Amino acid sequence: PEHHVSPVRSIAFSPDGSLLASGAWDGKIRVWDVVSGMRVKTLWLDPNPDQQIATLTWSRRGDIIAAGGGENTVRIWDVEKESCIQTFTDHTATVWTAIFLLDEQHIMSSSDDRTIRSWALDRAGASHDKDRIIFRGAGPIYSIAQSNDSKLILSGSLDLIPGQYRGYPTLRLHDRASEDVLWECNTYGMIDSLAFSHDCTRALSGTANGHVLLLDLEKILGSSTFDTMPEEKLETSHTEVILGTWGSGDGHPIEHVSFSADEHAIVSDASFVQLDRALQPVNAPNLESTAPAIFLLDGWLWRA
Repeated sequence: PEHHVSPVRSIAFSPDGSLLASGAWDGKIRVWDVVSGMRVKTLWLDPNPDQQIATLTWSRRGDIIAAGGGENTVRIWDVEKESCIQTFTDHTATVWTAIFLLDEQHIMSSSDDRTIRSWALDRAGASHDKDRIIFRGAGPIYSIAQSNDSKLILSGSLDLIPGQYRGYPTLRLHDRASEDVLWECNTYGMIDSLAFSHDCTRALSGTANGHVLLLDLEKILGSSTFDTMPEEKLETSHTEVILGTWGSGDGHPIEHVSFSADEHAIVSDASFVQLDRALQPVNAPNLESTAPAIFLLDGWLWRA
């Protein structure tokens, strides 16, 4: 009775690392004590076959969780009270990613309905404000990420061919303030995960066919300071921006990707890649990380 009865689609640690939230296709979010392994809370509404949880994330304060999925909604949960305090319903298809913006006053989400939307957050649950469409594309948007200063957004979508059910996986870099697309390129794998380096000079993309791409954002934006944004979308070529590509070895989707704590390596849910100095973020700290990277590959649990 403690555990999910259907596949777990998303997991996330609380900011202090003491709790782990898991969301599953059964529509429930379970919160676990990391030390004891015991379930401490369950967040869910009445049974609904369309309520599958596809994405969840904690606020930086650790008091609320944003979750989205098959019900075409983004819900805000008060963890302590175990109650849903806000519901955003303007998406018209499955929500794949929901993240808190750094101001903790807004949520950003992407969906099969081809949009990236921003929502005003109200911890008191007094307002159900309408959304703001930041971008509308040509197909489902499976992944989004924000830069450390919230000025830039990366998105990964499948741009459908008109009249067909197939298309081209596309990476885009957006200016959040102007909502302009600064750069875009097609990739050879569906984009399941994205991440920025702390200084925004590098970015990562994890694909559904088991590859990790390292992107050079300096080539797109011209400098590591990014004080000004280009006025028009840049047509920088795919080969100029992709600094490297690594396969996980098993071809399984890369659903989580990030830089290591010292930004000297790439960590995913299926690989660990040590980066040469020329490939590391420009302002990566010159220190050795003592935190190990743990990942699963070919049925073995690896520690790097």
